[in-house]
Amino acid sequence: MCKIISVISCKGGVGKTTSQIINQPTIYDLLNAAISEKEDDEIKAMVHEIICHSTTVDIIPSTAKLSSLETVIPAAMCQDRLIHYVLSFIKKDYDYIFLDCHPGLDVFSRNALAAADSTLIPVEAHILSSDGLDQIEKMIRSIQRHLNSKLKIEGVIITKFQGNTNYCKQISTL
Repeated sequence: MCKIISVISCKGGVGKTTSQIINQPTIYDLLNAAISEKEDDEIKAMVHEIICHSTTVDIIPSTAKLSSLETVIPAAMCQDRLIHYVLSFIKKDYDYIFLDCHPGLDVFSRNALAAADSTLIPVEAHILSSDGLDQIEKMIRSIQRHLNSKLKIEGVIITKFQGNTNYCKQISTL
C-alpha cells in the first residue's frame, strides 16, 4: 500500500527541496490537463511520461509556471482533489510518494494535504521559522475537517540546527 506524505512549510529556504532544471513536461502540464477535463487514459499516459526515473527516486518535476494555475484551479471541478486524482494513476507503483509543496498555504498546499496520508513540517531552527507553525496547524485542522479526515502530522523536522546556540536548544524542545 502506498503512503503519500506532503512536505509543507510557510517559509522558503528551510531545506525542503533539491532543485534541478528539466526540459520536459511538468506537474503544471499534468494539472492543466486534469483541469481541462482530458480523458483518464490520456492523463494516465501523461503521468507515466512525466515521471523522471533514477536509480534511487522518481520525480515529477515542477516549474514556476505552476503558479499561473492558481487563478484557474478555483473554477475547476473538484478543485481540492486534483493531485489526489492525478496520483490515483500511479499509487499502485510506489510504496511512498512525497509531495514537496512550495512555501505558502495556498491551493497547491490544500491539494497536497487533501491527497496525503500524512505531512512532514520542516522548520528552520530560527525564531521566524517557528512562527508559521500555527498557520500550518490551522490549515491541517481545516483539511482534516473538510477534505481528509485521515491526514496525520508525521512530524516536525528541525533543519539547519546548530546545537551550540541557545535558540536551537530551546526550539528543539518545542
